[in-house]
Amino acid sequence: MTMFTREYMLTHAAMRDKNCDGKFITGVHSTGIYCLPSCPARNPKAENIRFYRTEREAKKAGLRACKRCKPDDFYRGYDEDLDLVRELMARVRKEPQKYPTAAAMTRSSGIGNTKLNQLFRKHYHRTPAEYLAQTKIQAAAELLDQPGAGVLDAALGAGFENSSTFHLQFKRTMFLSPGKYKNLGADNSFTLSLPEDYRAPEIVAYLTRDPTESDNRLTDKGMAKAFEFEGTPAVMYLDFGNGEVQVRLEGMAPNRANMRFAHRIGLRLLGLQMDPKPFLTRIQSEPKLAPLIVGREGLRVPQTLDFFEGLVWTIVGQQINLNFAYRLRSTLIERWGKPSVDGLHTHPSPQAIANLDYADLTGLQFSKRKAEYLIDTARLVVEGKLRPERWEHAGAGEIEKELCAIRGIGSWTARYLLLRCFGFADSFPLGDAGLAAALQSYFSLEKKPDRETCTTLMEPFSPYRGLASFYLWQYLKERTGKTTASPIPWNRGKTA
Repeated sequence: MTMFTREYMLTHAAMRDKNCDGKFITGVHSTGIYCLPSCPARNPKAENIRFYRTEREAKKAGLRACKRCKPDDFYRGYDEDLDLVRELMARVRKEPQKYPTAAAMTRSSGIGNTKLNQLFRKHYHRTPAEYLAQTKIQAAAELLDQPGAGVLDAALGAGFENSSTFHLQFKRTMFLSPGKYKNLGADNSFTLSLPEDYRAPEIVAYLTRDPTESDNRLTDKGMAKAFEFEGTPAVMYLDFGNGEVQVRLEGMAPNRANMRFAHRIGLRLLGLQMDPKPFLTRIQSEPKLAPLIVGREGLRVPQTLDFFEGLVWTIVGQQINLNFAYRLRSTLIERWGKPSVDGLHTHPSPQAIANLDYADLTGLQFSKRKAEYLIDTARLVVEGKLRPERWEHAGAGEIEKELCAIRGIGSWTARYLLLRCFGFADSFPLGDAGLAAALQSYFSLEKKPDRETCTTLMEPFSPYRGLASFYLWQYLKERTGKTTASPIPWNRGKTA
Protein backbone atom coordinates (compact mmCIF):
# COMPACT_ATOMS: atom_id res chain seq x y z
CA MET A 1 0.00 0.00 0.00
CA THR A 2 2.79 2.45 -0.89
CA MET A 3 0.61 4.58 -3.15
CA PHE A 4 -1.82 5.90 -0.52
CA THR A 5 -1.43 6.93 3.11
CA ARG A 6 -3.93 5.76 5.68
CA GLU A 7 -5.16 9.33 6.04
CA TYR A 8 -5.76 9.57 2.29
CA MET A 9 -7.76 6.33 2.24
CA LEU A 10 -9.80 7.25 5.32
CA THR A 11 -10.69 10.59 3.76
CA HIS A 12 -11.69 9.17 0.37
CA ALA A 13 -13.60 6.25 1.87
CA ALA A 14 -15.55 8.76 4.00
CA MET A 15 -16.24 10.70 0.78
CA ARG A 16 -17.42 7.48 -0.90
CA ASP A 17 -15.10 8.26 -3.79
CA LYS A 18 -15.90 5.96 -6.73
CA ASN A 19 -12.59 6.86 -8.35
CA CYS A 20 -10.88 4.83 -5.63
CA ASP A 21 -12.83 1.63 -6.36
CA GLY A 22 -10.28 -0.97 -7.39
CA LYS A 23 -7.37 0.97 -5.90
CA PHE A 24 -7.85 -0.21 -2.34
CA ILE A 25 -10.36 -2.11 -0.21
CA THR A 26 -11.87 -0.98 3.07
CA GLY A 27 -11.95 -3.72 5.72
CA VAL A 28 -14.36 -3.20 8.63
CA HIS A 29 -13.23 -5.57 11.36
CA SER A 30 -16.04 -4.74 13.77
CA THR A 31 -18.55 -6.25 11.30
CA GLY A 32 -16.23 -8.68 9.50
CA ILE A 33 -16.87 -7.31 6.00
CA TYR A 34 -14.84 -5.67 3.26
CA CYS A 35 -16.17 -2.88 1.03
CA LEU A 36 -15.42 -0.71 -1.94
CA PRO A 37 -14.37 2.84 -1.02
CA SER A 38 -17.66 4.04 -2.55
CA CYS A 39 -19.83 1.85 -0.31
CA PRO A 40 -23.06 3.74 0.58
CA ALA A 41 -23.29 2.20 4.06
CA ARG A 42 -22.76 4.36 7.14
CA ASN A 43 -19.10 5.20 7.72
CA PRO A 44 -17.57 2.96 10.41
CA LYS A 45 -15.29 4.25 13.15
CA ALA A 46 -11.73 4.78 11.97
CA GLU A 47 -10.31 2.46 14.66
CA ASN A 48 -12.32 -0.43 13.18
CA ILE A 49 -10.96 0.05 9.64
CA ARG A 50 -8.00 -1.61 7.98
CA PHE A 51 -7.14 -1.17 4.31
CA TYR A 52 -6.13 -3.88 1.85
CA ARG A 53 -4.55 -3.78 -1.56
CA THR A 54 -6.47 -6.71 -3.06
CA GLU A 55 -9.66 -8.63 -2.50
CA ARG A 56 -7.57 -11.72 -1.86
CA GLU A 57 -5.84 -10.02 1.07
CA ALA A 58 -9.19 -8.99 2.57
CA LYS A 59 -10.52 -12.53 2.34
CA LYS A 60 -7.31 -13.94 3.83
CA ALA A 61 -7.91 -11.64 6.81
CA GLY A 62 -11.22 -13.46 7.38
CA LEU A 63 -13.50 -10.78 5.93
CA ARG A 64 -16.55 -11.40 3.75
CA ALA A 65 -17.94 -9.26 0.93
CA CYS A 66 -20.36 -6.44 1.75
CA LYS A 67 -23.90 -7.14 0.50
CA ARG A 68 -24.55 -3.47 -0.26
CA CYS A 69 -21.61 -2.43 -2.45
CA LYS A 70 -20.85 -6.03 -3.60
CA PRO A 71 -17.07 -5.75 -4.06
CA ASP A 72 -16.90 -9.38 -5.16
CA ASP A 73 -19.10 -8.51 -8.16
CA PHE A 74 -16.96 -5.47 -8.88
CA TYR A 75 -13.73 -7.47 -8.95
CA ARG A 76 -15.07 -10.20 -11.21
CA GLY A 77 -16.54 -7.64 -13.57
CA TYR A 78 -20.13 -8.55 -12.78
CA ASP A 79 -22.71 -6.04 -13.96
CA GLU A 80 -26.15 -6.58 -12.44
CA ASP A 81 -27.91 -4.51 -15.11
CA LEU A 82 -26.15 -6.31 -17.95
CA ASP A 83 -27.02 -9.66 -16.39
CA LEU A 84 -30.67 -8.60 -16.26
CA VAL A 85 -30.61 -7.73 -19.97
CA ARG A 86 -28.86 -11.01 -20.84
CA GLU A 87 -31.54 -13.01 -19.02
CA LEU A 88 -34.30 -11.06 -20.75
CA MET A 89 -32.72 -11.64 -24.17
CA ALA A 90 -32.40 -15.35 -23.46
CA ARG A 91 -36.10 -15.54 -22.58
CA VAL A 92 -37.04 -13.70 -25.78
CA ARG A 93 -34.91 -16.05 -27.91
CA LYS A 94 -36.41 -19.10 -26.25
CA GLU A 95 -40.06 -18.06 -26.60
CA PRO A 96 -40.37 -15.05 -28.97
CA GLN A 97 -44.11 -15.67 -29.35
CA LYS A 98 -44.61 -14.53 -25.73
CA TYR A 99 -43.44 -11.03 -26.60
CA PRO A 100 -45.81 -9.42 -29.12
CA THR A 101 -44.26 -5.97 -28.58
CA ALA A 102 -41.28 -4.29 -26.95
CA ALA A 103 -43.66 -3.21 -24.17
CA ALA A 104 -44.02 -6.88 -23.26
CA MET A 105 -40.24 -7.07 -22.94
CA THR A 106 -40.27 -4.06 -20.62
CA ARG A 107 -42.93 -5.65 -18.40
CA SER A 108 -40.97 -8.89 -18.29
CA SER A 109 -37.75 -7.10 -17.35
CA GLY A 110 -39.24 -5.51 -14.24
CA ILE A 111 -37.62 -2.15 -14.93
CA GLY A 112 -38.82 0.99 -16.68
CA ASN A 113 -38.88 1.54 -20.41
CA THR A 114 -36.34 4.38 -20.29
CA LYS A 115 -33.77 2.38 -18.36
CA LEU A 116 -34.25 -0.73 -20.52
CA ASN A 117 -33.69 1.35 -23.65
CA GLN A 118 -30.57 2.86 -22.10
CA LEU A 119 -29.18 -0.56 -21.22
CA PHE A 120 -29.82 -1.95 -24.69
CA ARG A 121 -28.22 1.12 -26.26
CA LYS A 122 -25.20 0.94 -23.97
CA HIS A 123 -24.46 -2.76 -24.32
CA TYR A 124 -25.96 -3.78 -27.67
CA HIS A 125 -26.22 -0.49 -29.63
CA ARG A 126 -29.86 -1.09 -30.49
CA THR A 127 -33.30 -0.68 -28.96
CA PRO A 128 -35.35 -3.48 -27.36
CA ALA A 129 -37.80 -3.19 -30.29
CA GLU A 130 -34.98 -3.69 -32.82
CA TYR A 131 -33.70 -6.70 -30.90
CA LEU A 132 -37.19 -8.23 -30.68
CA ALA A 133 -37.81 -7.79 -34.40
CA GLN A 134 -34.48 -9.36 -35.32
CA THR A 135 -34.99 -12.26 -32.91
CA LYS A 136 -38.42 -13.05 -34.30
CA ILE A 137 -37.13 -13.08 -37.88
CA GLN A 138 -34.25 -15.33 -36.87
CA ALA A 139 -36.67 -17.70 -35.12
CA ALA A 140 -38.87 -17.76 -38.22
CA ALA A 141 -35.86 -18.49 -40.45
CA GLU A 142 -34.92 -21.44 -38.25
CA LEU A 143 -38.47 -22.76 -38.45
CA LEU A 144 -38.43 -22.42 -42.24
CA ASP A 145 -35.29 -24.56 -42.27
CA GLN A 146 -37.23 -27.46 -40.80
CA PRO A 147 -38.52 -30.00 -43.34
CA GLY A 148 -42.26 -29.77 -43.86
CA ALA A 149 -42.65 -26.41 -42.11
CA GLY A 150 -44.78 -23.90 -44.02
CA VAL A 151 -44.54 -20.14 -44.12
CA LEU A 152 -47.61 -19.69 -41.89
CA ASP A 153 -46.20 -22.20 -39.38
CA ALA A 154 -43.00 -20.16 -39.19
CA ALA A 155 -44.90 -16.89 -38.79
CA LEU A 156 -47.07 -18.14 -35.93
CA GLY A 157 -44.22 -20.02 -34.26
CA ALA A 158 -42.09 -16.88 -34.18
CA GLY A 159 -44.89 -14.81 -32.66
CA PHE A 160 -46.26 -12.90 -35.64
CA GLU A 161 -49.98 -12.23 -35.43
CA ASN A 162 -50.65 -12.41 -39.18
CA SER A 163 -48.91 -13.48 -42.37
CA SER A 164 -48.92 -10.05 -44.05
CA THR A 165 -46.94 -8.44 -41.21
CA PHE A 166 -44.60 -11.42 -41.21
CA HIS A 167 -43.96 -11.21 -44.97
CA LEU A 168 -43.26 -7.49 -44.76
CA GLN A 169 -40.83 -7.72 -41.83
CA PHE A 170 -39.12 -10.85 -43.14
CA LYS A 171 -38.40 -9.26 -46.50
CA ARG A 172 -37.25 -6.04 -44.84
CA THR A 173 -34.71 -8.00 -42.77
CA MET A 174 -33.72 -10.86 -45.08
CA PHE A 175 -34.22 -9.02 -48.41
CA LEU A 176 -36.16 -11.88 -49.95
CA SER A 177 -39.57 -13.38 -49.21
CA PRO A 178 -40.10 -16.22 -46.70
CA GLY A 179 -41.05 -18.54 -49.57
CA LYS A 180 -37.89 -17.79 -51.51
CA TYR A 181 -35.81 -18.16 -48.36
CA LYS A 182 -37.30 -21.58 -47.74
CA ASN A 183 -36.51 -22.51 -51.34
CA LEU A 184 -32.80 -21.65 -51.03
CA GLY A 185 -30.77 -24.58 -52.28
CA ALA A 186 -33.00 -25.41 -55.22
CA ASP A 187 -30.31 -23.91 -57.51
CA ASN A 188 -27.06 -21.98 -57.24
CA SER A 189 -28.50 -18.44 -57.11
CA PHE A 190 -31.04 -16.18 -55.43
CA THR A 191 -31.96 -12.51 -55.78
CA LEU A 192 -32.01 -9.94 -52.98
CA SER A 193 -34.28 -6.91 -53.23
CA LEU A 194 -32.23 -3.83 -52.32
CA PRO A 195 -33.52 -0.75 -50.47
CA GLU A 196 -34.41 2.17 -52.72
CA ASP A 197 -31.51 4.30 -51.47
CA TYR A 198 -28.92 1.50 -51.55
CA ARG A 199 -25.57 2.79 -52.81
CA ALA A 200 -24.15 -0.23 -54.61
CA PRO A 201 -21.24 1.56 -56.38
CA GLU A 202 -19.79 2.93 -53.15
CA ILE A 203 -20.19 -0.39 -51.32
CA VAL A 204 -18.54 -2.41 -54.08
CA ALA A 205 -15.81 0.20 -54.51
CA TYR A 206 -15.04 -0.17 -50.81
CA LEU A 207 -15.02 -3.98 -50.90
CA THR A 208 -12.72 -4.04 -53.96
CA ARG A 209 -10.61 -1.02 -53.00
CA ASP A 210 -7.37 -2.99 -53.23
CA PRO A 211 -6.91 -4.08 -56.87
CA THR A 212 -4.05 -6.42 -55.91
CA GLU A 213 -6.20 -8.69 -53.72
CA SER A 214 -6.92 -12.11 -55.15
CA ASP A 215 -9.87 -12.95 -52.88
CA ASN A 216 -12.21 -10.54 -54.67
CA ARG A 217 -12.56 -8.85 -58.04
CA LEU A 218 -14.60 -6.15 -59.72
CA THR A 219 -16.73 -7.59 -62.55
CA ASP A 220 -18.76 -6.05 -65.36
CA LYS A 221 -21.92 -6.71 -63.30
CA GLY A 222 -20.64 -6.11 -59.77
CA MET A 223 -18.05 -8.15 -57.94
CA ALA A 224 -16.86 -11.66 -57.08
CA LYS A 225 -15.71 -12.80 -53.63
CA ALA A 226 -13.91 -16.06 -52.81
CA PHE A 227 -14.62 -17.84 -49.53
CA GLU A 228 -14.35 -21.23 -47.88
CA PHE A 229 -17.21 -23.10 -46.24
CA GLU A 230 -16.67 -26.37 -44.40
CA GLY A 231 -13.38 -26.94 -46.21
CA THR A 232 -14.65 -26.23 -49.73
CA PRO A 233 -13.50 -23.13 -51.63
CA ALA A 234 -16.10 -21.31 -53.72
CA VAL A 235 -16.81 -17.92 -55.27
CA MET A 236 -19.84 -15.72 -54.72
CA TYR A 237 -20.79 -13.45 -57.62
CA LEU A 238 -22.83 -10.34 -56.85
CA ASP A 239 -24.54 -9.20 -60.06
CA PHE A 240 -26.41 -5.91 -59.65
CA GLY A 241 -29.49 -4.81 -61.56
CA ASN A 242 -32.30 -2.33 -61.05
CA GLY A 243 -32.94 -2.34 -57.32
CA GLU A 244 -31.69 -5.90 -56.78
CA VAL A 245 -28.63 -8.08 -56.71
CA GLN A 246 -28.36 -11.67 -57.89
CA VAL A 247 -26.17 -13.77 -55.62
CA ARG A 248 -24.64 -16.65 -57.55
CA LEU A 249 -22.46 -19.43 -56.16
CA GLU A 250 -19.79 -21.29 -58.17
CA GLY A 251 -17.52 -24.12 -57.08
CA MET A 252 -19.85 -25.53 -54.43
CA ALA A 253 -22.96 -27.70 -54.57
CA PRO A 254 -26.14 -25.57 -54.28
CA ASN A 255 -27.64 -27.45 -51.34
CA ARG A 256 -29.66 -25.96 -48.50
CA ALA A 257 -26.74 -25.44 -46.08
CA ASN A 258 -24.44 -23.89 -48.67
CA MET A 259 -27.04 -21.45 -49.98
CA ARG A 260 -28.11 -20.45 -46.45
CA PHE A 261 -24.47 -19.65 -45.77
CA ALA A 262 -24.22 -17.71 -49.04
CA HIS A 263 -27.29 -15.70 -48.03
CA ARG A 264 -25.80 -14.92 -44.62
CA ILE A 265 -22.45 -13.70 -45.94
CA GLY A 266 -24.18 -11.86 -48.80
CA LEU A 267 -26.07 -9.76 -46.24
CA ARG A 268 -22.83 -9.15 -44.35
CA LEU A 269 -20.75 -8.08 -47.33
CA LEU A 270 -23.45 -5.75 -48.63
CA GLY A 271 -23.96 -4.10 -45.25
CA LEU A 272 -27.64 -5.05 -45.22
CA GLN A 273 -27.68 -6.04 -41.55
CA MET A 274 -27.29 -2.45 -40.29
CA ASP A 275 -30.10 -0.12 -41.37
CA PRO A 276 -28.84 3.49 -41.68
CA LYS A 277 -32.33 5.07 -41.62
CA PRO A 278 -32.42 5.78 -37.84
CA PHE A 279 -28.99 7.38 -38.13
CA LEU A 280 -30.06 9.52 -41.08
CA THR A 281 -33.22 10.64 -39.28
CA ARG A 282 -31.18 11.53 -36.21
CA ILE A 283 -28.54 13.52 -38.12
CA GLN A 284 -30.98 15.38 -40.38
CA SER A 285 -32.24 17.33 -37.37
CA GLU A 286 -28.74 18.64 -36.50
CA PRO A 287 -27.73 21.62 -38.68
CA LYS A 288 -24.00 21.16 -38.05
CA LEU A 289 -24.08 17.42 -38.79
CA ALA A 290 -26.66 17.16 -41.57
CA PRO A 291 -24.23 18.13 -44.42
CA LEU A 292 -22.30 14.93 -43.75
CA ILE A 293 -25.12 12.77 -45.12
CA VAL A 294 -26.18 14.95 -48.05
CA GLY A 295 -25.52 12.98 -51.22
CA ARG A 296 -24.53 9.94 -49.19
CA GLU A 297 -27.95 8.79 -47.98
CA GLY A 298 -28.19 5.03 -47.92
CA LEU A 299 -24.48 4.39 -47.45
CA ARG A 300 -23.99 1.27 -45.34
CA VAL A 301 -21.14 -0.40 -43.47
CA PRO A 302 -20.01 -3.60 -45.24
CA GLN A 303 -19.21 -6.37 -42.78
CA THR A 304 -16.17 -8.56 -43.15
CA LEU A 305 -16.69 -12.11 -44.38
CA ASP A 306 -16.13 -13.39 -40.86
CA PHE A 307 -14.35 -12.55 -37.63
CA PHE A 308 -10.98 -14.01 -38.62
CA GLU A 309 -10.82 -12.10 -41.90
CA GLY A 310 -11.51 -8.89 -40.01
CA LEU A 311 -9.00 -9.77 -37.29
CA VAL A 312 -6.23 -10.42 -39.81
CA TRP A 313 -6.91 -7.13 -41.58
CA THR A 314 -6.75 -5.10 -38.37
CA ILE A 315 -3.48 -6.69 -37.25
CA VAL A 316 -1.90 -6.36 -40.69
CA GLY A 317 -3.01 -2.73 -40.94
CA GLN A 318 -1.72 -1.58 -37.55
CA GLN A 319 0.67 1.38 -37.74
CA ILE A 320 1.56 1.12 -41.43
CA ASN A 321 0.31 2.96 -44.49
CA LEU A 322 -2.64 1.61 -46.40
CA ASN A 323 -0.82 0.55 -49.57
CA PHE A 324 1.75 -1.45 -47.60
CA ALA A 325 -1.07 -3.07 -45.61
CA TYR A 326 -2.77 -4.06 -48.88
CA ARG A 327 0.46 -5.64 -50.10
CA LEU A 328 0.96 -7.67 -46.93
CA ARG A 329 -2.63 -8.90 -46.93
CA SER A 330 -2.42 -9.86 -50.60
CA THR A 331 0.72 -11.86 -49.85
CA LEU A 332 -1.09 -13.80 -47.11
CA ILE A 333 -4.00 -14.62 -49.42
CA GLU A 334 -1.86 -15.69 -52.37
CA ARG A 335 0.52 -17.79 -50.28
CA TRP A 336 -1.84 -19.46 -47.82
CA GLY A 337 -5.38 -19.08 -49.16
CA LYS A 338 -6.92 -21.92 -51.15
CA PRO A 339 -7.21 -21.64 -54.96
CA SER A 340 -10.84 -21.20 -55.93
CA VAL A 341 -12.94 -20.52 -59.02
CA ASP A 342 -11.93 -18.00 -61.71
CA GLY A 343 -8.36 -17.58 -60.44
CA LEU A 344 -9.41 -16.23 -57.04
CA HIS A 345 -8.11 -17.41 -53.67
CA THR A 346 -9.92 -17.76 -50.37
CA HIS A 347 -8.77 -15.89 -47.29
CA PRO A 348 -6.37 -18.07 -45.24
CA SER A 349 -8.01 -20.07 -42.47
CA PRO A 350 -6.92 -19.81 -38.84
CA GLN A 351 -5.31 -23.24 -39.19
CA ALA A 352 -3.26 -22.14 -42.21
CA ILE A 353 -1.86 -19.12 -40.34
CA ALA A 354 -1.38 -21.06 -37.09
CA ASN A 355 0.82 -23.59 -38.90
CA LEU A 356 3.33 -20.90 -39.90
CA ASP A 357 6.61 -20.00 -38.25
CA TYR A 358 7.36 -16.34 -37.53
CA ALA A 359 10.17 -16.50 -40.11
CA ASP A 360 7.64 -17.35 -42.81
CA LEU A 361 6.20 -13.86 -42.41
CA THR A 362 9.27 -11.81 -41.45
CA GLY A 363 10.86 -13.00 -44.69
CA LEU A 364 7.96 -11.32 -46.52
CA GLN A 365 8.42 -7.87 -44.92
CA PHE A 366 6.14 -8.49 -41.93
CA SER A 367 7.66 -7.04 -38.79
CA LYS A 368 8.57 -9.60 -36.13
CA ARG A 369 5.93 -8.20 -33.80
CA LYS A 370 3.21 -8.30 -36.49
CA ALA A 371 4.17 -11.88 -37.38
CA GLU A 372 3.87 -12.86 -33.72
CA TYR A 373 0.49 -11.19 -33.31
CA LEU A 374 -0.95 -12.87 -36.43
CA ILE A 375 0.34 -16.37 -35.78
CA ASP A 376 -0.23 -16.37 -32.01
CA THR A 377 -3.81 -15.11 -32.39
CA ALA A 378 -4.55 -17.69 -35.09
CA ARG A 379 -3.28 -20.37 -32.71
CA LEU A 380 -5.65 -19.12 -30.01
CA VAL A 381 -8.54 -19.61 -32.47
CA VAL A 382 -7.38 -23.10 -33.47
CA GLU A 383 -6.87 -24.14 -29.84
CA GLY A 384 -10.36 -22.93 -28.93
CA LYS A 385 -9.08 -20.25 -26.57
CA LEU A 386 -10.50 -17.52 -28.80
CA ARG A 387 -14.01 -18.48 -29.88
CA PRO A 388 -15.94 -15.63 -31.51
CA GLU A 389 -19.09 -17.76 -31.66
CA ARG A 390 -19.36 -17.25 -27.88
CA TRP A 391 -19.97 -13.57 -28.54
CA GLU A 392 -23.13 -14.04 -30.58
CA HIS A 393 -25.25 -12.54 -27.81
CA ALA A 394 -22.53 -10.60 -25.96
CA GLY A 395 -22.47 -6.86 -25.41
CA ALA A 396 -19.97 -4.51 -27.01
CA GLY A 397 -18.13 -3.90 -23.74
CA GLU A 398 -17.75 -7.61 -23.04
CA ILE A 399 -16.30 -8.31 -26.48
CA GLU A 400 -13.94 -5.34 -26.35
CA LYS A 401 -12.64 -6.36 -22.92
CA GLU A 402 -11.91 -9.93 -24.05
CA LEU A 403 -10.29 -8.78 -27.28
CA CYS A 404 -8.06 -6.25 -25.53
CA ALA A 405 -6.79 -9.00 -23.22
CA ILE A 406 -5.14 -10.63 -26.27
CA ARG A 407 -1.58 -9.62 -27.06
CA GLY A 408 -1.52 -7.44 -30.14
CA ILE A 409 -5.10 -6.21 -29.85
CA GLY A 410 -5.71 -2.74 -28.50
CA SER A 411 -8.68 -0.44 -28.30
CA TRP A 412 -8.47 0.65 -31.97
CA THR A 413 -8.43 -2.93 -33.21
CA ALA A 414 -11.22 -4.04 -30.89
CA ARG A 415 -13.54 -1.17 -31.76
CA TYR A 416 -12.91 -1.52 -35.49
CA LEU A 417 -13.84 -5.20 -35.18
CA LEU A 418 -16.97 -4.31 -33.19
CA LEU A 419 -18.09 -2.17 -36.10
CA ARG A 420 -16.97 -4.19 -39.12
CA CYS A 421 -17.35 -7.74 -37.77
CA PHE A 422 -20.15 -7.51 -35.21
CA GLY A 423 -22.19 -4.56 -36.48
CA PHE A 424 -22.22 -2.41 -33.33
CA ALA A 425 -23.52 0.89 -34.71
CA ASP A 426 -22.06 3.12 -31.97
CA SER A 427 -18.57 1.60 -31.91
CA PHE A 428 -15.95 3.84 -33.52
CA PRO A 429 -12.17 3.24 -33.74
CA LEU A 430 -10.80 5.98 -31.53
CA GLY A 431 -7.24 6.71 -32.58
CA ASP A 432 -7.89 6.02 -36.27
CA ALA A 433 -5.77 8.43 -38.33
CA GLY A 434 -8.29 8.54 -41.17
CA LEU A 435 -11.13 9.38 -38.81
CA ALA A 436 -9.09 12.18 -37.21
CA ALA A 437 -8.28 13.57 -40.66
CA ALA A 438 -11.95 13.42 -41.67
CA LEU A 439 -13.02 15.23 -38.51
CA GLN A 440 -10.38 17.89 -39.08
CA SER A 441 -11.64 18.46 -42.62
CA TYR A 442 -15.36 18.31 -41.84
CA PHE A 443 -15.18 20.70 -38.87
CA SER A 444 -12.53 22.93 -40.55
CA LEU A 445 -10.01 22.55 -37.71
CA GLU A 446 -6.53 24.10 -37.90
CA LYS A 447 -4.83 20.90 -36.79
CA LYS A 448 -5.65 17.22 -36.60
CA PRO A 449 -7.62 16.51 -33.39
CA ASP A 450 -6.13 14.36 -30.64
CA ARG A 451 -7.98 11.42 -29.08
CA GLU A 452 -9.77 13.54 -26.49
CA THR A 453 -10.92 16.04 -29.10
CA CYS A 454 -12.03 13.23 -31.45
CA THR A 455 -14.14 11.80 -28.63
CA THR A 456 -15.78 15.18 -28.08
CA LEU A 457 -16.41 15.74 -31.79
CA MET A 458 -17.95 12.28 -32.21
CA GLU A 459 -20.27 12.58 -29.21
CA PRO A 460 -23.08 14.42 -31.12
CA PHE A 461 -23.29 11.42 -33.48
CA SER A 462 -24.16 9.07 -30.59
CA PRO A 463 -25.71 6.47 -30.60
CA TYR A 464 -24.50 5.96 -34.19
CA ARG A 465 -20.82 6.89 -33.96
CA GLY A 466 -19.75 3.77 -35.85
CA LEU A 467 -22.01 4.60 -38.78
CA ALA A 468 -20.88 8.23 -38.61
CA SER A 469 -17.26 7.04 -38.86
CA PHE A 470 -18.03 5.31 -42.13
CA TYR A 471 -19.72 8.43 -43.52
CA LEU A 472 -16.74 10.51 -42.40
CA TRP A 473 -14.30 8.15 -44.13
CA GLN A 474 -16.36 8.41 -47.29
CA TYR A 475 -16.44 12.20 -46.94
CA LEU A 476 -12.63 12.27 -46.63
CA LYS A 477 -12.18 10.06 -49.70
CA GLU A 478 -14.33 12.38 -51.75
CA ARG A 479 -12.48 15.47 -50.48
CA THR A 480 -9.07 13.98 -51.26
CA GLY A 481 -10.14 12.51 -54.60
CA LYS A 482 -9.37 8.97 -53.47
CA THR A 483 -12.91 7.66 -53.79
CA THR A 484 -14.11 5.59 -56.72
CA ALA A 485 -16.69 7.58 -58.63
CA SER A 486 -19.51 5.74 -60.31
CA PRO A 487 -18.86 5.28 -64.03
CA ILE A 488 -19.21 1.57 -63.20
CA PRO A 489 -21.12 -0.22 -65.98
CA TRP A 490 -23.63 -1.90 -63.68
CA ASN A 491 -24.47 1.28 -61.74
CA ARG A 492 -28.22 1.70 -61.49
CA GLY A 493 -28.46 3.41 -58.10
CA LYS A 494 -27.97 6.85 -56.69
CA THR A 495 -24.51 8.36 -56.64
CA ALA A 496 -22.95 11.22 -54.77
